[in-house]
Amino acid sequence: MDPFSQRTSQKEIEQDEHQKNTSKVQEVQGNGVLHFETLRVLLFQSDIDGAFQLVFNKGNEGMLSYMMSCLKPVEACEMLSMPTMAKLAHVLVLLICKAPLGAPAQEACRWLDVLFQKAVPHDLLDLAAFSLLSDALLCLSGRTGRSAVLAARLHAQLACSYRRPRDPFANTY
Repeated sequence: MDPFSQRTSQKEIEQDEHQKNTSKVQEVQGNGVLHFETLRVLLFQSDIDGAFQLVFNKGNEGMLSYMMSCLKPVEACEMLSMPTMAKLAHVLVLLICKAPLGAPAQEACRWLDVLFQKAVPHDLLDLAAFSLLSDALLCLSGRTGRSAVLAARLHAQLACSYRRPRDPFANTY
């Protein structure tokens, strides 16, 4: 009998998969030393969720940059659980806010664009991250070129996602 047949929702299945990936990462980290080889093995095995968990728990910006350069955003995001997508979105926001005009911010915008196509921004980001990201995207959208167009599109998606619902009792005069 399939162990997932008794699950009642997709969310429970994703949480179970996330827990398995997290325990796998903890096994790899047992000696406290993180190597690029471990990351490469996870990527080779197409364990994208586990690779991101490894980078989040023990990696740094260099490892994240390396991993993102090895992957295609659309295909990689298909393999991520919702908790991993939310954590990735948060890390990408930090990268964008750190230096909005830098190359890492532009790469982070590409990945964030794909994440926003897979999930609604307000499911991935909290209000504090929204505010920081909004300011950084406005800065980036003032440039010319594709990165500016992408930043403007992401800013518009954020604005639509976090727009307050209209108050039916508000004065409409």
